[in-house]
Amino acid sequence: MDKEKYGEDIQEYIQDFFDEGTVLVIGSGLSCAEGMPGMGALSKKLQEEVPNELNEEDKKLWKSIAENLKNGKDLESCLLETTPSDRLEVIIKKITYNYIFDKDYDIYKKILEGNYELKITSLIHKFNLDLYSLNIITTNYDRLIEYSCEKSQIQVENMFNGKFFPKLDYKNFRDNLNKKLVKEQKINLYKPHGCLNWKKINNELVYSQYKDVGTPHIITPGTNKFKHGYETPFDINREYSNECIDNAKKIIFIGYGFNDSHLETRIKTPRNLKKPILILTKEFTDGIHDLFTKATNIMAIEEKKSSGNSNVYWRGKEEEIEGKYWDITELLKKVF
Repeated sequence: MDKEKYGEDIQEYIQDFFDEGTVLVIGSGLSCAEGMPGMGALSKKLQEEVPNELNEEDKKLWKSIAENLKNGKDLESCLLETTPSDRLEVIIKKITYNYIFDKDYDIYKKILEGNYELKITSLIHKFNLDLYSLNIITTNYDRLIEYSCEKSQIQVENMFNGKFFPKLDYKNFRDNLNKKLVKEQKINLYKPHGCLNWKKINNELVYSQYKDVGTPHIITPGTNKFKHGYETPFDINREYSNECIDNAKKIIFIGYGFNDSHLETRIKTPRNLKKPILILTKEFTDGIHDLFTKATNIMAIEEKKSSGNSNVYWRGKEEEIEGKYWDITELLKKVF
């Protein structure tokens, strides 16, 4: 095999994704690369703090969950196997929210005080937003995408209207969805699992950047994800996410492990698996390996741990290539 020609072909294939009609799907891997905690760190945090807030009834439920976590089972699987009570779910949600919020705030301060640039920023700038808007779907609660866009003076449409007291207004969002805003670069952002800024106050949904305002409105892993996924605005964000996937010409998955059946029902339809797909991740998960036999036009790139280079799955086989193509910053340097 001509290694040089193979590398050039890979670069050309990747370049073609940076055009109108591409949808970005962002998972926790991208946030972890910026210092946000992943599922492993969150599991450890929950094991440390949840027991301090339990009553006798919930201690039995949590014991089963905690034992599975200690045995190495992932948090999602543990909470699917043992459904938390409503009270235990509130505790898990509170600890999760506080933990993610504090880490998010640390990154916000780095950006504000140190001119720190997030990895997603350079990626977004490779799309010509003067000509078209970009659809981004993320399962993350954090606000890193929003920070990146605001630093770049890119407007984010998230269905909320207002500055100090934003309210959900998906009708206005729908009306403006396909309109080209004059001299405005635009990103349509969908968060089917919620956002740190989503709060409930007096049973009304509000959008607030402050930590101690209202009750966090996020979906935690496990069976409750499916129960609460039909509540507003999770349902609306999921519906628009599905619509984006169906209408996409190409799809880029970044730091997304394909371990979330809540979102993937639409992604894994035969029609969508025929589309050009690019996956950038630290490590191939079982969910990604499963796609290799189903997706007809897929390129997946992970870190080759033994060398620090990249392991590329493409055209039905895996090859090692020189460079860190799985890392957004390094990939863009090589491809553009």
